[in-house]
Amino acid sequence: MDFVIDISGKCEKHGEYQAKRWAMPGGSVMVSPCPACREERSQQDRALQDEARIFQFRLNMASAGIGSRYYESSFDNYRVSVDAERIALSSVQAYAEGFDRRTSRNLVMYGKTGTGKTHLACAMTRLLLLRNVSVLYLPLLTLFSQYQDITSYGGTGMREEFFSRMRAPDLLIVDEFGIVTMRDSERIVLHRVIDERYNRNAPVVFIGNVDFEVFERDVGERAFRRVLDDAETVVFDWERTPINRDLFVQGV
Repeated sequence: MDFVIDISGKCEKHGEYQAKRWAMPGGSVMVSPCPACREERSQQDRALQDEARIFQFRLNMASAGIGSRYYESSFDNYRVSVDAERIALSSVQAYAEGFDRRTSRNLVMYGKTGTGKTHLACAMTRLLLLRNVSVLYLPLLTLFSQYQDITSYGGTGMREEFFSRMRAPDLLIVDEFGIVTMRDSERIVLHRVIDERYNRNAPVVFIGNVDFEVFERDVGERAFRRVLDDAETVVFDWERTPINRDLFVQGV
């Protein structure tokens, strides 16, 4: 470049702007672009990057088994109205924030329906995925139906693939204990899932609307003891806020 001089540039969209002109070798001239246009392009690039990050995050949530209803579940938007809720929130959040794939214990969340157990499990998943921790969330019936589908169509080889998938994530979350009473064949499947993760020190989060006695009955004593040998527990035993049905009648 031979020299640089300040000139007044003109943008068709933004009008005049302070520009620089370079005399290039060979007689060509280069003028600096409109700074307002440059900022707009920069904002568009950032918006596209944000959209890409959001899309990737939602894809990761879906791959972890989280439904779109819970994509935005977080510890910040878990509503607290009684001390017991605050304790449950603090306990689950502390478990998630302190999670270590090598040393974390199992976690058992149990108690009454409508107290936000699934919300907190999804908030935990959200936080861990952002930290590049692999998580798989499965309602109990989904776990059994996936096993049934695989064994019906894939044979023994695919059955082993199923158990490999249960072993793979850093954290496995199994929700909705207490929905149905398990059959012996289902109990055997669950027992193997627990056993294989136990043998490799891979933690599991168990969530249910049952007390310990029912949980032990459903899971089986041996597997249940393996769960509790190294587990933290969080009890959800408060009364949920009653639904004001007048709001629905009045359309409020």
